[in-house]
Amino acid sequence: MLNFEYRGIAAGKYVEGEIEAINNAEAAHKLKEKKVIITKLIQSKKKKQEVKKKKTSSFSFGSGVKAKEILIFAKQFATMLRAGLPVLNTLNMLVEQTKAKNMKNIIITIRKDLESGNSISKCFEKHPKAFDTVVVNLIKAGEASGKLDVFLDKIVIALEKREKIKSKIKSALFYPAVLFSVAVLVTIFMLINVVPVFAKMYEGMNVPIPGSTAAIMAASDFMRSATGGGLTLVLIVLFVITLRYLIKTQYKVRKAWHQFILKVPVFGNLIQKSILARVSLVLGNLS
Repeated sequence: MLNFEYRGIAAGKYVEGEIEAINNAEAAHKLKEKKVIITKLIQSKKKKQEVKKKKTSSFSFGSGVKAKEILIFAKQFATMLRAGLPVLNTLNMLVEQTKAKNMKNIIITIRKDLESGNSISKCFEKHPKAFDTVVVNLIKAGEASGKLDVFLDKIVIALEKREKIKSKIKSALFYPAVLFSVAVLVTIFMLINVVPVFAKMYEGMNVPIPGSTAAIMAASDFMRSATGGGLTLVLIVLFVITLRYLIKTQYKVRKAWHQFILKVPVFGNLIQKSILARVSLVLGNLS
């Protein structure tokens, strides 16, 4: 509900105050029922600030919600609706049953939005980090067809399959990621601790050093220097931050990055398969 400040004339006197309503039209209707001739009607600034806070806080909910919590919520929601419980009663029960704070906050917000007259899909749509477009559109389809429980079951199946795919991808990427990390750490260790020993040996031998060996020694000197290692780390961090920012804000950069990722050996193939699996899941839900 929103607060509206009003001024008007009632029984030949000037009156002013606040009234709660879903929107401006309802506020005007309520005042007319009270036989108030409206001269001014605006939404309360305090309430506007509260709404803004709610909007900004709603985006933070999704980031702290685990996929398993969303899956459990969807299962419980579908089961209760299938049993014939009203949506609001179902949400009230889910608020009491849910222990995870962020998920609980989302359910409370959905319930409040629903009480304010919004459709179920609109309520879910306000939490894009928790419920993606696939989930929201399936809920819309359920609303339109009058078979919300059926489409919620489809959402549950889709989420379960998605989690299985994610776990398979993670397990497939785990070993290469560990190998890569170990290789990087070993390389750094060799450059800092082992290469200098061989460098001293070469200096004492007074023999010409091959180009590749000289390059490794130069890299070792750079890593061991006072500014070298720290500068490298700072540059890497700045590069990562800049790249992430450009990927988020610039379409061309994002497109180029995605093209590069898809061409990476092993990883690119896995990502392509995961995308195809998600597309197949969506198409399967349309049947």
